[in-house]
Amino acid sequence: MTVARRSILITAAAMAGAPVLGGVVQPPGLSSPAHADGTDIDLDQWLRIPSLSDDFTSPIDPSRWRRGLWYPTSGVGAFRDENADVSGDNLRLHARRESYGGKAYTFGAVESVFDTPGVCSYVEVRAKALTTAANVLSAIWLQSSTLEGTDTLMTHPNPEIDVQETFKNHAMSMATHLWPAGGGHIAHGGREYASRLDVSQDYHMYGVERRDGRIRFYWDRHLAWDLPAPDPSLWRMSRHVVLSLEGHRGRPVDSRLPATFDIDYVHTYSLDTRIPSPERWIRVIDPGTGLCLTRTGEGVVLAEDHDQDSAIWILDRQDDLTCVLTGPDGGVLGLEHKDGGSGTSVRAVAGAATGPDTQGSRQRWHCLEAGGGFQLLSKLSGLPLVVDQGRPVLGRDSSSAPHPWRLEAA
Repeated sequence: MTVARRSILITAAAMAGAPVLGGVVQPPGLSSPAHADGTDIDLDQWLRIPSLSDDFTSPIDPSRWRRGLWYPTSGVGAFRDENADVSGDNLRLHARRESYGGKAYTFGAVESVFDTPGVCSYVEVRAKALTTAANVLSAIWLQSSTLEGTDTLMTHPNPEIDVQETFKNHAMSMATHLWPAGGGHIAHGGREYASRLDVSQDYHMYGVERRDGRIRFYWDRHLAWDLPAPDPSLWRMSRHVVLSLEGHRGRPVDSRLPATFDIDYVHTYSLDTRIPSPERWIRVIDPGTGLCLTRTGEGVVLAEDHDQDSAIWILDRQDDLTCVLTGPDGGVLGLEHKDGGSGTSVRAVAGAATGPDTQGSRQRWHCLEAGGGFQLLSKLSGLPLVVDQGRPVLGRDSSSAPHPWRLEAA
């Protein structure tokens, strides 16, 4: 994607049929405001992931957050690194009346370096929106750029989940989008969840759960919207957390500036799928053929078990409950292609990254019980490892016909 997401939002909104009044973006395709008859989310079944969470008790850590976004301006404002800081155990994003980058206002924004999973995850942000009287939009959303400050998103089809955008003073405004590689924009519409109070008057918890082919949004842990994912990538692909001030509401009210969007915490959870774990030293066997996942000079293949070390894998569970599979020779099982789409081959590379960022997600796997064995789903794309024409590759969406692997003690 080479065209900035926010700088073209007015044009994209118009193309999608959303109203654009006086340069102000209206949320596209929102259903009428309504309270959902949902239930509270029960976090007793979820584990918080320290490496993918932040309580903002210390200055912004560049290994966890990048200041600014992949587009330099939003409406009448320009993003400025100095407009994002930590004080009073809050991340504070500032809106100011000052000239910068050819704009009359400056905004703060950050994007996480850490990569939150799909498949069975819940992300919650406790925040107090910037005062709505200032007419600057506060946004909490999931999207992944290359983190290089260039106008490029990370992984096709670049699904975006807008958890909260303060288009309305008394509502949680949610939406989903795709930004396919090569340009274009698909808006899947959204929903408003009405609040009796101005959302900027106090802190609220904004949450999004992604699992079982669905997306569930929560306001103060109460279900606000439950929908089948309009595109499978929206529920299964890993995403960065983005917190930003935006110029979508038009001209700010100078007398109400400076003002801040205050974030108390970002917490990421995984559904507790821990089971009696398979042995740490294992063979990964395709039950259909009885062949083992094996490292060779020509890549990772399926081969007969000859009691060779090349068919042995060491399974290490990470704090996000995904797994890393490493051979005794140091080769780490990962993806050949950066997007991890259907048909992607796997490889084993010694010393490959396995950390909590996007690069590490290419070598992490959800290991979930299925069909009498275990599904291996890429953390990056959420697609299953399957056998296609005798080759181990990523398959299509796994919800209808899971491909179980036998994980046997080596």
